[in-house]
Amino acid sequence: MKLKPFERAQAPGIHIGKVEYWINNRYQVMIRESTDMEGRHVRVLSIRRLDRKAIFDWRDLQWIKNQLLGPEEEAVQLFPAESRLVDTSNQYWLYSYPGARCGLGFEERVVSENISVTMPGHSASQQRPFAEHVRPPDLEEQEARAAAMLCRVGRVTRRGE
Repeated sequence: MKLKPFERAQAPGIHIGKVEYWINNRYQVMIRESTDMEGRHVRVLSIRRLDRKAIFDWRDLQWIKNQLLGPEEEAVQLFPAESRLVDTSNQYWLYSYPGARCGLGFEERVVSENISVTMPGHSASQQRPFAEHVRPPDLEEQEARAAAMLCRVGRVTRRGE
């Protein structure tokens, strides 16, 4: 199902502080302006499917982050200590420090949908095709970059070869 753009909606219930509520054909997202435990400004995204089923499609979460915070903003999902765990529904939380890099992750962009790499003694890695609504405009360039990078670690093939 193609994801439709988000539309601003009225936040249900009572919320403390600045809250934005967004909805599309599959997800509802609440963005709350808050402060972290050290007093720094943070945006907290509460994401859930309308049918309340489990999400976990990473590309959907990336698309949501890009749509609502911007493609160059970063957000993290925390897997907390058990003593701080909140797990009451199929609801997902992303945390973003506006305008700041989080200091984790890769330094360069590399995406692919057609590249597969096989290393000796391992099964081939493979990524699924992008849905049209999330297909990167630079995919062809990225495929070439991925092939060049991955050929250093194993045998690279393209889907269908």
